[in-house]
Amino acid sequence: MNSSDFLNEQLWPGQLGNVLILLALCSAVFGAIAHFRSTIYNLDSTWKTWGRIAMLVHSSSVFGIVALLFGIMLTRQFEYYYVWKHTNTALPQSYIFAAFWEGQEGSFLLWAFWHAVIGLVFLHKAFRSNSGVIATLLLVQGFLMTMLLGRIVYLPDLGIDFNIGSFPFGLTREHPTLMNAPFTKLPDYLLNLDGRGLNPALQNYWMTIHPPTLFLGFALTTIPFGFVIQALIRRDFSSWFRNALPWAFLGVGVLGAGILMGGAWAYEALSFGGFWVWDPVENASLVPWLLLTAGAHMLLIPKKTKIVLTLAFVFLILGFITVLYSTFLTRSGVLGDASVHSFTDLGLTGQLLLFLFFFMALPVYLVLPKRQRFVYLIASITLLAFGFSSQFSSISNALWTLFGLLSFGLGIFSLNQRINPNTPSLEENVWSRDFWMLMGALVLTVSALHLTVETSKPVINKLTGTSMAVGDVAAYNAVQWWFGLLLSIGMGVVLYLMYGKKTVQGLAKELGRVALVAVALTLVSFSLYPNMKVMPDALLLLGGWFALASGFLFVAKFIKKHPLAAGGGLAHAGFGLLMVGIVISMGQQQNVSKNQNEINLKALNEEFSNNEHVMLMKGDSVRMANYTLVFANDTLNGSFAEYQIDYYSHSDGKNEKKFSLNPRIILSPSMGNVAEPATRHFVTHDVFTHISYVDLENLKRKSAGIAAPEYEEPQHFELKIGDTVYSSNAYIVVEGIASDPRNAQSETDPNNLNLNLYPTFTVRDLQGNIDTVKPAFLIQGLSLQTIPDTAKGNGLVIEVKKINPKTSTIEVEMQRKKYQNQDDFIIMKAVIFPWIKLLWAGCFLIAIGSLMAVAERFNKNGQA
Repeated sequence: MNSSDFLNEQLWPGQLGNVLILLALCSAVFGAIAHFRSTIYNLDSTWKTWGRIAMLVHSSSVFGIVALLFGIMLTRQFEYYYVWKHTNTALPQSYIFAAFWEGQEGSFLLWAFWHAVIGLVFLHKAFRSNSGVIATLLLVQGFLMTMLLGRIVYLPDLGIDFNIGSFPFGLTREHPTLMNAPFTKLPDYLLNLDGRGLNPALQNYWMTIHPPTLFLGFALTTIPFGFVIQALIRRDFSSWFRNALPWAFLGVGVLGAGILMGGAWAYEALSFGGFWVWDPVENASLVPWLLLTAGAHMLLIPKKTKIVLTLAFVFLILGFITVLYSTFLTRSGVLGDASVHSFTDLGLTGQLLLFLFFFMALPVYLVLPKRQRFVYLIASITLLAFGFSSQFSSISNALWTLFGLLSFGLGIFSLNQRINPNTPSLEENVWSRDFWMLMGALVLTVSALHLTVETSKPVINKLTGTSMAVGDVAAYNAVQWWFGLLLSIGMGVVLYLMYGKKTVQGLAKELGRVALVAVALTLVSFSLYPNMKVMPDALLLLGGWFALASGFLFVAKFIKKHPLAAGGGLAHAGFGLLMVGIVISMGQQQNVSKNQNEINLKALNEEFSNNEHVMLMKGDSVRMANYTLVFANDTLNGSFAEYQIDYYSHSDGKNEKKFSLNPRIILSPSMGNVAEPATRHFVTHDVFTHISYVDLENLKRKSAGIAAPEYEEPQHFELKIGDTVYSSNAYIVVEGIASDPRNAQSETDPNNLNLNLYPTFTVRDLQGNIDTVKPAFLIQGLSLQTIPDTAKGNGLVIEVKKINPKTSTIEVEMQRKKYQNQDDFIIMKAVIFPWIKLLWAGCFLIAIGSLMAVAERFNKNGQA
């Protein structure tokens, strides 16, 4: 069928989107060439003018692509596969932004959008001289635009068959997964077509602001990297620090805020109870922040020693490279079994690897002597050709990895050789600010290295054929808490080191006051939580309070004379408060939902715990910690099932309702139901509640006014004496088998065998009613008769189908008579997080302090 045969299709957005993607790609490549020529040959006329025009064209094209994709999503044009996959008619318009960047194409486009915005900023006269930075940014944009091309390279004679990008404007009826579906052959298929919808876990307001902030942080790592590339081209190894410094700290602040927003989303929307679980995708965004932070602090050191210059280059390069590496991890499908955040593989693995290794090789190429560049280039191209020809086999990927590591070492060696040997040496005084900032940067680097190795285990497994498991939360905490402690102490100390202007005695006096405050606050914390462990809790608390007190005293000293100069102290204080909040809220969290029912919840499901979950009958009350909980109501509202849990206080002998929480189940037939927790926020603590199990079918029937069937579907079990099973809202125990032989000749004459067996079951329902059920299993000669028995309390019918004397097992069928007014119940979890507000306050101070520091640096550079 021709395109014209399909009714109501709007094809012009896709056609225009294709043109704009090609225009954005071509203008990015041309602009990068123009600005690189301007940088290499120090030109300031025609090439730079053409480069600025290309930047304007490119940015306009990217903005046009974004507007087109938003337009077809807002109007639900399901003829486009991206719209069909990520939206539906029931999706509220407030979640369109989340739907836009849910998929790979949209998130690539979001990344490119921020690059386009930053590129326009660099066209301002205050930044226009940094043509090498603009060139680098446009080069990255060129790669990002190829991710949206959606072209297939098929050369059967050479064995080449791979995709170049994924086109966001592809048609639903032409997508490989749907093109053979019967409905796509109908001319009027759009009349009744609805979309697949947005992942229920992403239907949260944090997903409207978290990804844009995170990707702006990713985009900002490109700018310090661009300054590095510009410095390598110009052979200027130190004067670029001043211009790169505010951009590096802007990236630190924004990327850090984006990561913390992701933690807030996980805390409010996911059901694991907490804000950070060392998920591989979480780690993949944290590692660039750690390295960028280390690089930014290297830029702060006034003495440009050889080691400082080298490490500044290395850290800022790695800050950007690890963003590309995290892109590979999350988008290649390699983390599919290890993370809930990763994307599915769209066949872009080779392209993502090319993206990564190109920008790994670029700084190495630029730092090499001209004679060695040609050899390095030939080796890179040969390895690239081998990779594509072998379809990125494990051998080629291993060679790429080895080549990348060797390139990294070669680059550092060549850079160290090229730096002027007459640069000043590092301040050897242990109490110099230079030394402490260098040590802090190294701690950040070792922390990032540990996270990278752990997160890369799925990649290492694929390369080596091993099966190393990614560390759990406890394993990560056991290592990372040391880094948190060292950083906290270092942040507190470094604020008082003024490059040798203080004597050791004066410094000891000032830090002594801070240490006394930290010790006092730690002792107060211990008195409030006496079960706290000395290691790591007490030490981390001491370090956190130390950094907090030091930061606030520093802020108090500078806030009146130089308000913006206090930003660094405020950020350090925020980190200390963050550490205190983590130790108290996560380490002292209280699981108040302890099961008090006689039914063993773990027998119902291995994921349930009697110490962490509780079963609530509708209308019944259960006392937990300082509250009495009542399951008050359940309602079905569109795509949400909502459950009202009332919390009553029973202090001072009173039983007064304090608040209600309404955890929900987001219903999604296409992607599965998702539990959305509910949290009550207090100044001193949060009460977190989420549903672990409900009978949704019963709720749906009641909401629709449909009578329940007379009997449930039968369930079959193979049991032994002493076994316990959960079935039909009851807890059943096999007690034994009573027998009643009637014929003494049964052993010698099977035809006259007359044996009655009565397996005995104890049935305990959710209301506590206990029944004894004895179905009959009658053998009369060669015939068999089974007689079921019924539990009087809940109508559970048990029938024995088979008894196997060899295995000592009983095959049982259980079926419960259902009543329209049957009792509802839920299994839920409730956790109290004490003083978690300290954690969020620390995040806020870090963000504000970072922005103040950025503003100060732009002011000093005359760029504000």
